[in-house]
Parts: sequence; structure tokens; C-alpha cells
Amino acid sequence: MKFIKIKGKDFEMQDAPVTQSEYEKIMKVNPSYFKGKNNPVEIVSYDDCQEFIKKLNENQTKYTYRLPTEKEWEYCAKSCDLQKIDEISWNNENSNDKTHPIKQKKPNNLGLYDMLGNVWEWTSTKSGSYRVFRGGSWYNGPLYLRAAFRDYFDPGNRSNGVGFRLLRTSKTRPFNTFTLDKTEEALKVATEALKKIEELLK
Repeated sequence: MKFIKIKGKDFEMQDAPVTQSEYEKIMKVNPSYFKGKNNPVEIVSYDDCQEFIKKLNENQTKYTYRLPTEKEWEYCAKSCDLQKIDEISWNNENSNDKTHPIKQKKPNNLGLYDMLGNVWEWTSTKSGSYRVFRGGSWYNGPLYLRAAFRDYFDPGNRSNGVGFRLLRTSKTRPFNTFTLDKTEEALKVATEALKKIEELLK
């Protein structure tokens, strides 16, 4: 799995959907209808994704993995709307009615592949009792492959047009230079105050 640091955000996004080989390595099964080790995994419910993430996070010391929220996913996909849809996506006009290996189309300007088309992607966002997925798939027309378009399923539903990609955050916070600066400033003020007190006591 490869992740891209998103500028201005505190998370990294997986550069492509989770593949069948990646899923099988963790779950020991491949539920996909369209078989191919580098194709996106599909026939996975929201609940299946959560089980995958739970296993992936076991014994992790550096990162925490999860599904992106709708807002996070849309932020990473919004530049896709400015690109030619056939250059960046597998849709019902070029997919031959199936999924395709990841990273065969052009990435968006963040370096993320297959944000639109190939498979829809589960998010962590709720819509009533349902869970939202985004991005469109191999069976959708180009008009539906827009960053703002959304759909939803029951969290237990599965489809050969729905997969997922991961987001990760660091478990170890970077050194807080802001706090350091404030501490040094406070020490400087205290030192100056002590000097003035010493001068008054002379």
C-alpha cells in the first residue's frame, strides 16, 4: 500500500483503492467477482471494511488506518472534475463492463489514482442508517462520475461495483515547536523579571 501526504491536512490517503491481493493478505479470502490481484477488491460491505481495518490496525505502532469521511474523500477528489473523465476513470463507456487493475489511468493533481470510476469507495459517513460511498464505478456513465456525487447502502450490503481505499494518521505527533516557542518565551520573561527583582533588592 502506498499513501500520499495531503498538503495542509493531518492525514495521508491511499493512492489507489485496496486491491484484491492486499485484501486477501489480511483477510485470507478474496470475495471479488472480477478476479485480478491488482484489481480493486469488491463484494465488500462497509462492515467487511471495518473488519479489515480492525485486523490491519492490530499491533500497529506508527499509524492508525480508517475509512475517510465524505469531506476528506471529496477534498482529495475535487480536482478530478477539472480533468478529462476518460483519462482518469473506468466508466461504462470504456470499462467493457468490468473493473480494471489500479493505476492504469492518470492520477489527479494530488497523485491519487481511480478516485472516480472503477469502483465506488466506502466512506465512514452515515446517512440515516446507511453508509455513504463516493466516486462512481465501472458501470456508471461519465455524468455520474463527479466529486460531489454520492450514494449509499445498508452497511451490510455488497456489490461488484463498490470497494474502498484507506486513510491513515500518525500515532506519534511531530515535535510541537509552537509549545517549545511558548515555553522559551515564558522562561525569557521570568528571567527578565528575576533580574529586575535582584536590581531592586541591591
